[in-house]
Amino acid sequence: MKADVVKKNWEIMMVFRSEPDCCGGHDDTFVSHTTIHYTLENITRLRQVTVPVGLEIDLDVVGQHPDGKRVPRVISVKIDDHLYEGTELEAKLKNNATLFEADAHIVGNRPIAVHLELEEIVRVPDTSSWVTTSCTEDAVVTISSTVRGLLFDVTALHPEAASLTVRSPGKSWEFAGGAAALSGLSGKHQEASRLQQSESADCAPYRADYARRAKRDLSKKKGGRRRRPPSLRVLLPRRP
Repeated sequence: MKADVVKKNWEIMMVFRSEPDCCGGHDDTFVSHTTIHYTLENITRLRQVTVPVGLEIDLDVVGQHPDGKRVPRVISVKIDDHLYEGTELEAKLKNNATLFEADAHIVGNRPIAVHLELEEIVRVPDTSSWVTTSCTEDAVVTISSTVRGLLFDVTALHPEAASLTVRSPGKSWEFAGGAAALSGLSGKHQEASRLQQSESADCAPYRADYARRAKRDLSKKKGGRRRRPPSLRVLLPRRP
């Protein structure tokens, strides 16, 4: 993107939901309805500036709705007052419908709004990254879920990562101020219940071994005294 344009109020919103039919029945994948919104401002404020607006999705994890629509997919793109959807959107998509490109025309000092809407499949645990291709001022990430037990965290891909503040723990984060091109944000998704189940499964053989050894040792006598069972601290695996 040209240096005479700045992106402002970059807002990313993800809403996770469980759709087993779309995700092939896998319980570690979820559908995210993702929207990205920002405004483009002409720094020169005098002449007309034309800048490209793009959106690219990857096909690492692919699913399909019962109506046949593929996920991930671009749902709609709105640039200023022009809405791309349906057949007009399909005509603009390239590379197996994974890439959208269009020009935005900014006249004088009137900023224009860009709104991108898409669906994607996200593994849990996994990480999502959003990188800006232009100078950007003020960014907000909001993540919510209709699925209980999912945990989220966001970090800044920026030299001043500490400038990222938490607006609502586990739900919303804000990066105030400026960020150069190729900076961005990274979101981590994990499932609390899955972590607990994993820890329980990892410890199960140790607990069973402890029970067997404790029962055996208590049944024996040495010098008229019962031997103490082995320590749980030794038998349980250390957490990484």
